Amino acid sequence: MKPRSQIQISLITNTGPNCLLPHLRAAGSSCKQIDIAVAFITASGLESILHLLQRVSHRGRVRILTGLYQGFTEPRALALLLREQQEASSRFSVRICRDKRFHWKSYFLVGGRTATAIVGSSNMTSEGLTERGELNLVVTAQRDAKPFVTVHSAFEKYWDKESQPLTKEVVARYREWHDEQPASTQRSIPLARILGKAAVMEGQADSTQRRRCWRLSCVSHLDEATVDLLDRLTDWDKQGYETLSTFTSRIRAGDRAIMFDFQAARMSLVEIMERVETPSRTPDGRYFIAYKPVRSSTWKRLTPSLWKLLREKKIVKGQGAARFIRSLPEKAYAAAEDLLRRK
Repeated sequence: MKPRSQIQISLITNTGPNCLLPHLRAAGSSCKQIDIAVAFITASGLESILHLLQRVSHRGRVRILTGLYQGFTEPRALALLLREQQEASSRFSVRICRDKRFHWKSYFLVGGRTATAIVGSSNMTSEGLTERGELNLVVTAQRDAKPFVTVHSAFEKYWDKESQPLTKEVVARYREWHDEQPASTQRSIPLARILGKAAVMEGQADSTQRRRCWRLSCVSHLDEATVDLLDRLTDWDKQGYETLSTFTSRIRAGDRAIMFDFQAARMSLVEIMERVETPSRTPDGRYFIAYKPVRSSTWKRLTPSLWKLLREKKIVKGQGAARFIRSLPEKAYAAAEDLLRRK
């Protein structure tokens, strides 16, 4: 019988020495990854932990998700984040949530073996990090423990589906709007004007994010150890999803793909539902996706006549090439979609 992962739970009340700021500095000193999702960011709050974020990004990565609810986030804070993002490239990423009422306050600190999730009422402001009136729940566990993975997956979904990258254009438009506003804590923000064409109405699905197309292949079963780990990290089996190792982190939820299943000897269209990166390398790699068939399509047997048709339509050059995962031009995917459209 496998031992249960030890889980530690504590509270941060921002009283005396029990404040969020020193806790973040201590817990983050050995982290390889920090993910933060907060509604409000001020320059003073950001500057108080900026050195920590810079150090972590040098050895791993930092991702910050914030919103523009009520216009409380300071333009200067976004400008500082944009500078760090530009200097650190992909190691320091910032995204803006498209939800007008985005109001999260959560911090995820991931180390080599353990991870900490802090969820509560503290924004990335000097008050939220150090002053009374805040309450945050702290959960520390193995980084692959179900409680942490479950909470962190909510961040991943918003990062992938409900946000867009911070750019200099977004900062400029937000600063222009912000400077026009009277001093008030209750502001109705024109999200579409600031975020541009990528903005979506609150409550709508994220249909504006460009969907990428792929050619995927299933050539063997996953190792038993890999299956056991994915069962602990996800609920994909309960949701009836199929699982595939991709050996790349580029494939994301919402993408579409042509699936060449060499075990079942058939071709189909699939939609990527979720993705996960395992804490450590498995016999099948670290990057996995959950997928399901596209409802409007059917499947076809991989017969010699089908291979010939696929070559003619320039969907794939041959059986050998179909065994490798590749990004796919939309034109090629559209041709496969037409071929497999349910009659």
